[in-house]
Amino acid sequence: DATIAEHEPSFGLTRLTFKGHSLYVPLQTLGVGEPLRIHILSSDVTLVRCLSPLATSALNMLDATVVEIKEADQATVDILLDVGCPLVASVTKKSLSNLDILPGQRLCAHIKAVALIEELTD
Repeated sequence: DATIAEHEPSFGLTRLTFKGHSLYVPLQTLGVGEPLRIHILSSDVTLVRCLSPLATSALNMLDATVVEIKEADQATVDILLDVGCPLVASVTKKSLSNLDILPGQRLCAHIKAVALIEELTD
């Protein structure tokens, strides 16, 4: 659950706020202050170790804590994150190993704003 914080029509974006975080999504028709429920697919979340600033095109970067890691299939795992509310990231086992991800670890979750287009218009 989020709230419309502001619109940036020149960029075609709306900024949402939830639990102290912001998310950019495609421009919405709701007014500032209006509530909006969002659904983020785990496949649209990437994880980054937050040791140094990273130049990225992803507008949505959330500080996250790893809560749990579950095997999804032979090649992937689902990582349950706490960003003030639950968020799941699906990554390959190779990425899990390369980043040495463990429960309790702090990471940055990146979500592309364009990945949210379909979810918000359905």
